[in-house]
Amino acid sequence: MRGWLADARFTLRRLGREPRFSALVAGTLALGIGAVLVLFAVADALFLRPLPYPDAGRIVRLHQGRAGASGPGNFSGPNFFDLREGGRSFGSLVAYGAWWNPTLSGRGPAVVVDGAFATAGLFDVLGVAPGRGRGFVREDAGRNVAVVSHAFWRDRLGGDPEAVGTTITLNQASFEVVGVMPAGFRAPGDLDGELWVHNTVQPQDGRRTRNLHVLGRLAPGVSLAGARAELGAIASRLARAHPEDRYPEFGMSLLTLRDDLFGTARAPTFILLGAAFLLLLIACANVSSLLLARGLERRREMSLRSALGASRGRLTRQLLLENLTLGAAGALLGLGLAAAATGLLPRILPAGLGVTRLPLDDRVVAAALLMALLVTLVSGTAPALRAASVDVADALREGGRGSAGRAGVRARELLVALQTALAVSLLVGAGLLGRSLLGLSAVDPGFDPGGAVGMRVDLPARSYGERDAQSAFYGELTARVRSLPGVSAAGVVSALPLSGSYHTEGAAVEGEPPPDPLPLVDVYSVSPGYRSAMGIRLSAGRELDGRDRGDAAPVALVDEAFVRRHLPDGRALGRRIRLDGRGGERTIVGVVRHVKQRRLDAEGLGQVYVPLAQVPERFMYLVVRGEGGAAPPVAAIRRTVGRIDPAVAVASVEGLDDLVAGSLGDRRFPLWVLGTFAALALALTAVGLAGLTAFVVRRRRSELAIRVALGASPSDVVGLVLRRGALLVAAGVTAGLALAVAGGRLLSGLLYRVSPADPAVILAIVALVGTTALLAAWVPARRAVGAAPGSALRAE
Repeated sequence: MRGWLADARFTLRRLGREPRFSALVAGTLALGIGAVLVLFAVADALFLRPLPYPDAGRIVRLHQGRAGASGPGNFSGPNFFDLREGGRSFGSLVAYGAWWNPTLSGRGPAVVVDGAFATAGLFDVLGVAPGRGRGFVREDAGRNVAVVSHAFWRDRLGGDPEAVGTTITLNQASFEVVGVMPAGFRAPGDLDGELWVHNTVQPQDGRRTRNLHVLGRLAPGVSLAGARAELGAIASRLARAHPEDRYPEFGMSLLTLRDDLFGTARAPTFILLGAAFLLLLIACANVSSLLLARGLERRREMSLRSALGASRGRLTRQLLLENLTLGAAGALLGLGLAAAATGLLPRILPAGLGVTRLPLDDRVVAAALLMALLVTLVSGTAPALRAASVDVADALREGGRGSAGRAGVRARELLVALQTALAVSLLVGAGLLGRSLLGLSAVDPGFDPGGAVGMRVDLPARSYGERDAQSAFYGELTARVRSLPGVSAAGVVSALPLSGSYHTEGAAVEGEPPPDPLPLVDVYSVSPGYRSAMGIRLSAGRELDGRDRGDAAPVALVDEAFVRRHLPDGRALGRRIRLDGRGGERTIVGVVRHVKQRRLDAEGLGQVYVPLAQVPERFMYLVVRGEGGAAPPVAAIRRTVGRIDPAVAVASVEGLDDLVAGSLGDRRFPLWVLGTFAALALALTAVGLAGLTAFVVRRRRSELAIRVALGASPSDVVGLVLRRGALLVAAGVTAGLALAVAGGRLLSGLLYRVSPADPAVILAIVALVGTTALLAAWVPARRAVGAAPGSALRAE
């Protein structure tokens, strides 16, 4: 123990005398360790940390429609009822759906709150009981009851301890509060909100209306495979009993709750975690190179200590303790970098993941300590063993030069080549993602987002249950908004593009044999003026206008994608189409451009626009375009809504520019992370090559001085030094390109119209690495050659 303490004191003194070297090593390791810790924190939050529900691994999300089918994954009410009554694999099942922005009134100004509706058993499936009162039971059928979140109880109900049993007014209907959830409770995914209201699913509800999400908890002893087998049997039985429900493909499937929430993020997250480990390897290679050079410089010291009686084991222990101290310092600095990064990271994470914070808890601290040990073993063991293996006579005679010195140089050269290869692979990956994002950013969404906003407006059923009332409200609203100063156009639509909202129906064209099943198209109710407010180009025919009243002939607009898919002859105007939902039979009066409704990188279905007066909706988006590209007067529009009906409020306001930018969020995050890692990798590689060049020049300074003294020009000598570095970089680039092409398949799911071996990206990366390497090696070579030959020879 006394020897260890002595070594520890010596280590601290030694590192304190070399602050620049110690800071360089610790800082280099901190970059790699911090990168790994940040991605570990993301992976831990999404895939490793237990979900906040008891035995969450047995909670599953069910889908109607086989995995991979193009149809909707939601359940119809009757199919959910049949599954709930006939399934034996689930201890409890619950159907739920988002309650689009219910308006709370009667407690001050009307405000929109986040809500969802669910059947009995919701909190049984989640395994979390209300902190006050109770959850939903089947006896609540036909009653308006609600369970509220702790935040709603605190902020909206004043924290009243007698809140259970009181009533609240939502969309002009009274609901009894029967339960308050405990503080900190959050429902999963799109079920989360401020309150939940009970909803009863009836077996006689329309089997074609698929508007229910379904969660279940597996019964004791039932495996995922067993539940999937039973779902397949039930789906087959229902398909035979109800052949009309077989579009686009009937089936049932399930995923664990974790896979349903975060499954799409699994591959990108672990790809980025792998990239972080590559950066850590580059940092370790850089540190190994530094420690090898330092070991060669300390060979005389090691030989003297060995001559004075220090054993090889004692020397190795001393060097490993120094390296472990540097690794621990790097881990602490990396932990600090990770803390700073994880505080900012939720802002650029895709919003759909629902990650609002990334805590650096004991798991991340344990990972940091493991990283400290790992980097010490990877980067410090070999240099320590080499430095401790000294031949006393040779070291004292040659001062560290000779065969051992040449072997050290070769080891550093291999490390530089390795760094270059890893950096090239990261740079190529970042380049591919960058080119994909540029290509996706250039995609035309089909509308002009500049100077326009979309506002969600929901009408309460009690006052606006009739279609005439719905049409009258939105007609008056758009007329008033158009008259406001600063507004150039206004209209309403049932689903705003890129907002995550859409509605599909089966469609058939008159005169064409109807396929079985009917192909799906997107169907949207719109008011006159919507096309102008969105900036959607009219390609043929006329737009929907005041002639298309509720009692007029049913008409529709279709988009160019609909024409390409369903009208091979290209003739659309005057043709009749049949929609198997609320759209009915309609005559096509116009053709408009295709709009990217779901995602910019998805082709989407054909689109049909029907007049709001003929197919009214209570839940609509108001789209307003400002004059001259300026933002419209949002505050004045809110006041206008309140003047028409104080019980109606604007639920949300989103700029169309923000919607377009938000649709790129799941691609921006990998690019930001991988691009940052690639830039750091290139910088570390350049530093490593510069350090190697400076080291080689110092070792060969007498030779280089003699060459200059004998008449060699400085450029000739610099070229001599650079040739070896060029060979190393060329070897590293070649290996890195091979690694990048082999690993490019992992990125294929994140690429948009870019090949994993895209030649433009590869050429750009080769040029970037080559130029950076040339500058990194040229600076120390030119500085050394510029020294006077006489002084260099005298120093020898």
